[in-house]
Amino acid sequence: LTRAFSENYVIEAYTKHSAESRPSWRICEMNKEPEQKGAPAYSSWFEEMYDLTPDAVLILGLDGKILHANLPTGRMFGVSRENLTGRRLTDFMTPDCAKAWARDLELHLAGKWKRISSAISTADGRRVPVYANAYALSRRAGASAIALHLEDISVHKRMEQALVASR
Repeated sequence: LTRAFSENYVIEAYTKHSAESRPSWRICEMNKEPEQKGAPAYSSWFEEMYDLTPDAVLILGLDGKILHANLPTGRMFGVSRENLTGRRLTDFMTPDCAKAWARDLELHLAGKWKRISSAISTADGRRVPVYANAYALSRRAGASAIALHLEDISVHKRMEQALVASR
């Protein structure tokens, strides 16, 4: 069991010890957290993995606000992780990109797309091209949310441009 806290929610990730198991997530309102017994002893490994992964991992509310983010998310966006909580993901996009994001995310969550190609505008004005994967999280804890994985594809884009230019 791993817990991450935002102002109003507790985000919990459970993992089972088997190769085919995927982590399951739930979000609980603060002060309404159900009692859990027998938490796995390896939760600190999960927390460490969450912050050491090179990609951005976020939990978004259905209103688009960031509920929680790992350390690489802060590095990608150019702000501290604490300053991401409560902001909308679209605050880090150009208006055109934000409009496309809303449409693309809806299609992705409906299972029509495998991943979304987008771009993040960082605090210092850089644009970071990303591939995004989103997963609707269960409503078991009384709150719905979206888990979002963002992969920085800057290197892929530069290689692609070099390949095209070399023809």
